[in-house]
Amino acid sequence: MTHYNLGNALLRRGDTAAAIEQYRSAVALRPTYAEAENSLGDALLKAGSFDEAAAHYQSALRLKSGRSPEEIAKTHFNLANAFLQKGEVDEAIGQFQEALAVDAGGDEIKSAQIQYNLGNAYRRKQQNDEAITRYQKAIELNPAYEEAHYNLANSLLDLGQTNAAISEYKRALELRPRYPEAHNNLGNALTQVDRVPEAIAQYEEAVSANPRSPVFLDNLAAAYAAAKDWKAALGAAKRALEFVPATNTALIKQLNDEIELYGKNANEAAIKR
Repeated sequence: MTHYNLGNALLRRGDTAAAIEQYRSAVALRPTYAEAENSLGDALLKAGSFDEAAAHYQSALRLKSGRSPEEIAKTHFNLANAFLQKGEVDEAIGQFQEALAVDAGGDEIKSAQIQYNLGNAYRRKQQNDEAITRYQKAIELNPAYEEAHYNLANSLLDLGQTNAAISEYKRALELRPRYPEAHNNLGNALTQVDRVPEAIAQYEEAVSANPRSPVFLDNLAAAYAAAKDWKAALGAAKRALEFVPATNTALIKQLNDEIELYGKNANEAAIKR
């Protein structure tokens, strides 16, 4: 087990490439070593070698003898994540479901993570009803799962259930007060129900947490514009433009158009005063 243990130590240290070589040696010396196959899959997944990671997870699953249900469920879970990274969403869903079937009655926090990732897979297929069910199950198992509350809110918002989404974004923020994506999306939800001052406050929180996000700044600019605070809208749009990658020509054009509009309205407002 020397190669396997050394691989574990190297992976914990962050030396993924060296860990992979040690796990390969462990597998070569003992082809029926399921945990080495699983750990090699983990290291390859971390390195971005998704096809090879999936192959080693599948090898680990063929070597079930002597493995606990928890270990087998973990391999199904990891294989599902490898399939997700490859864009093979249906295969991922199947593996998450296998993980849940094997892990029935197991650790609730781990089961919540499986339900959450399964929800994410359904969300990628735009099957929001099923995603909502999975996020709710994750929350039942782990009520403090802020990401599950956040993605539940996103799915509810996609289905037009804005008030329910607002409640879930707020719960996510109770659990993680500095959560810029939740602040931003709560701002979006509040904007949809014409609660503009509250939306501005949420966008400001998002920008405070991530001041270089052009999306957050652009949303803040639009909220200021909705409140007819043209000067503030102009400033936020100009700041957003500073952080847009040069390759995102569509957003650059949009922001330039907004800057022109906000500037014109700011000038007109100043003349009226």
